[in-house]
Amino acid sequence: MKERAHPIFSNTIYNIINTAISFVIAYAMTPVILGRLGSEDYGIWVFLSIFTVTGYFSLLDLGFQGAATKYVAEYLSKKDYGKLQDIVNSILFFFLAAGFIGAIILFVLNFFFLETFFNLPSGKIQTISLLINITAFSFLFQFPALGYSAIIQGLQKYGYLRGVTIFTTILSNAILFIYLNQNNGIVFLIIVTLATALLVTLLYAWITKKILPSIKLSFFSIKKYSFKLLFSLSSKLFASRIVGLIFNNTDKILIGIFLTVNNQTEYDIVNKLHIVLLSLLSIINQVVLPATSEFAAKHDTSKLKTILIRSTKYSSVLVLPALLLLTIFPYEIVSVWVGDSYSNLGNLVRLYSVHIFFTMLVGVSSTMFVGINQVEKVLKISIFAALLNLVISISTVNTLGIKGLIVATVISYIISSIVYIFVANKTFYIKNKEFFKQTILPLLPATILIATGMLILKPFMQSVSIVTWMGFSIMIYLLFFGIFSITGLQPEEKSYLKHFFTQFTTKFKS
Repeated sequence: MKERAHPIFSNTIYNIINTAISFVIAYAMTPVILGRLGSEDYGIWVFLSIFTVTGYFSLLDLGFQGAATKYVAEYLSKKDYGKLQDIVNSILFFFLAAGFIGAIILFVLNFFFLETFFNLPSGKIQTISLLINITAFSFLFQFPALGYSAIIQGLQKYGYLRGVTIFTTILSNAILFIYLNQNNGIVFLIIVTLATALLVTLLYAWITKKILPSIKLSFFSIKKYSFKLLFSLSSKLFASRIVGLIFNNTDKILIGIFLTVNNQTEYDIVNKLHIVLLSLLSIINQVVLPATSEFAAKHDTSKLKTILIRSTKYSSVLVLPALLLLTIFPYEIVSVWVGDSYSNLGNLVRLYSVHIFFTMLVGVSSTMFVGINQVEKVLKISIFAALLNLVISISTVNTLGIKGLIVATVISYIISSIVYIFVANKTFYIKNKEFFKQTILPLLPATILIATGMLILKPFMQSVSIVTWMGFSIMIYLLFFGIFSITGLQPEEKSYLKHFFTQFTTKFKS
């Protein structure tokens, strides 16, 4: 009997579609927004991202989003709908409260401390203050959206989530493309972002009610035991979140203190290409958590081991072609994307991409640690990496500028990833030799052949159009996938994936 394709695969397909569309729109719109705002206002927009639900204010979720996804998946797997309802309502109450608290904190920080800590253009202070107040107001519905999103992820209904993301992304960017100009500028950009976030929240709420019609959703129904259960895991995730935020936002903060908003623009260009690689890794990682929680609840260690090895291999397949493109063609890609005036950033793009090879081997296992409730095993490694990054960054920012910040990040990522691989393999009962044999070795033929072809074609890729680059990138991916499917997949994997795609296609057509 053929093995039933688990939702982890269909959810991955939804994530791939969403990521592809989001990438095309986001990276097509970046030069448009940069051109219409100018370097200074664009730098301010990047600076403002520090004060969003994805910046430092994501700390206010206290790790509840990951805990919520885990326990929703667990109780759904056990068909314990009573506890599922209690968990859902506790999640909604918590994120509503977090939104109010976050809004108050940001209002206070804006009023008393904005000019004290940051090196901002004096003529833009009033505008920046207004934009921060608008952002604070948006917390009242953006945080509840995080709660709804966690619930839908726990239910493993990623098709709904990605459908909302695709729709709102296309809509908001179409509005920006048509109406954004130098006159309305950054204020209009923030307002459109706020309106989009409100629409997302309303759609998530409607979807949650549609999926769970028998569950009575309430912002104010909270059970002590369910909150305590969520907090027992979220407290560990919160510590990891703090470390992650320090690691990921250190550069923007130090630029805001020691450098200029124009440096924020340069850093964002480099970082956006770096985020491409990290986002490709997250395509599979996002769906691993609920699947891990499900099999952990069933004590199926064999399935957990399979998820780790196969998901790590497949996520590496998604990221390696992009990593090769950014490593071999960094100057050309930056030039065709945002213009020749920024092409000198190519060396930083290549430098920033170095650590991805190591990082792609730990993304899946780091997510699985949440699913098995053993976050503390790697927290010490994360703390060490964040402190190392901070020390090197502070030591180099004045002399090397954003290059010093990127060097610090790369060194920290590489060291922590190497240590982390051995810790994860020990936890999931995988021999190190077996792990590398099953995740790295199958990728080598495709990687070597594609890299060789790129180097041969490099002289012909000078000063070509962005359309040509898009076609070239698609060709690289298709060739890489084709070679990997022949040389990197075991017979049982080919059979399993064929069965899965048959199921997925049938379900999609119906």
